[in-house]
Amino acid sequence: MGLRTWFKPWWKPTIDCEKHGKGNDTFKRGGGNAECWSCYIDEFVNRNDTLETVENRVQKKYPKAKLYYFCDPDNYVHGKITGIEREFNKQLCNNNIGWFTYVSFYYNTNRKIKPLVAGKSGTDKVKAGYPDIGFSYSYKNKSNRITQPARYFLSMKKGRDWCKDKILVIPANCEGEAFGIETWLMEEFSLFGC
Repeated sequence: MGLRTWFKPWWKPTIDCEKHGKGNDTFKRGGGNAECWSCYIDEFVNRNDTLETVENRVQKKYPKAKLYYFCDPDNYVHGKITGIEREFNKQLCNNNIGWFTYVSFYYNTNRKIKPLVAGKSGTDKVKAGYPDIGFSYSYKNKSNRITQPARYFLSMKKGRDWCKDKILVIPANCEGEAFGIETWLMEEFSLFGC
């Protein structure tokens, strides 16, 4: 089982929870035990991490980490390659970045920017196409199963939304290093994978 597969979350239909009662969604991340989705979300939303605290802690460990401007949220169209992806790719290439790990953020219901997803990607220097960073809201697959827990989390409460203009980028020397950084980010900040 590869690292990427190991970190994919999975869902079971339900679990009985002392706090939330019977029939709750079950969520499992990494090698951990299955837990009540509602308990997981209660803990996640109460974390004190913000864009600034994550940026500072990441830069202490990875000094080349940098916050990049991604796009004007009003002009972003998911799934359509526009000048936004090209410009972001160009910014990274101009800084000699091939493989990288990133943290994308969300606005909570109080409009504070908080970390949500850790992922890895590459520029057209190392792979075909542009970085595969997106801000979709679709969280179910064709079988109507939840496969994107971060997107599901955003849909659960009015007022939560992707922060589409800021992305924290950590350059990596190769894809394997990017996976390692992604793993650290997910564990350090309890982030969702993509």
